[in-house]
Amino acid sequence: MLCPRCNSENELGEKFCRHCGAPLVDTELFMSAKEKKQRQKEIKKQEKLQKKQQQKKYSINVSKKTYTLDEKAYRRDPLRIVGSLVKSLIILIILIVLIYFGGGFVLAKITESTDTYSVSGTKVPSINYVVGDRTVKKVNFKFKNGFKTEYQYINIDNKVDDLSKYISYLLTNNKFQLENEFNPNLDNGSTTLSVNPTTMNSDKIIVEINWTNNAYSLTLYKQKNT
Repeated sequence: MLCPRCNSENELGEKFCRHCGAPLVDTELFMSAKEKKQRQKEIKKQEKLQKKQQQKKYSINVSKKTYTLDEKAYRRDPLRIVGSLVKSLIILIILIVLIYFGGGFVLAKITESTDTYSVSGTKVPSINYVVGDRTVKKVNFKFKNGFKTEYQYINIDNKVDDLSKYISYLLTNNKFQLENEFNPNLDNGSTTLSVNPTTMNSDKIIVEINWTNNAYSLTLYKQKNT
């Protein structure tokens, strides 16, 4: 219903204009059929326009990235970036430490149950295979003058018997030779065994043995044949 004073649209049945307050008269009563039809078109046109405006007002643009919680400022803050990097580095160090000690424990248990050591694919009888079950403390990997593997044994009741049996077994069954004098009666000592290569271009296998009162270690590696 149009207001006769301000020409504003009002709901049918209203007695006063909600824009200017003028009394309303249902003008449709005095309109021709053509005028009523034209008026309905204008009303529908206005309703569509209002609907589009409301949709535009409440629509969300999903194609454009938005930031919340002052995320833009966070992305530009160098202190927060450095803090995140430090946290990541600490977590990485903790994981490396866990893997190092956990991996060493697993390798020690595997060594206790194996019958051979591996030297670049070549098998050498283990202490446990020759003299029986012994406790492996640690397995170390060294890269000085080539790759070396060290097996540390602890809680040994009689190192003289263990080392004498093991060295005798390598000399008798695996063609090893002593590089220097072996005297296990010393509280602390060392000796080296080697096996000659089968061909001139092959590497020599070395077994270094070091011992103390109740522990000993074996270091295995290959050496160029000179």
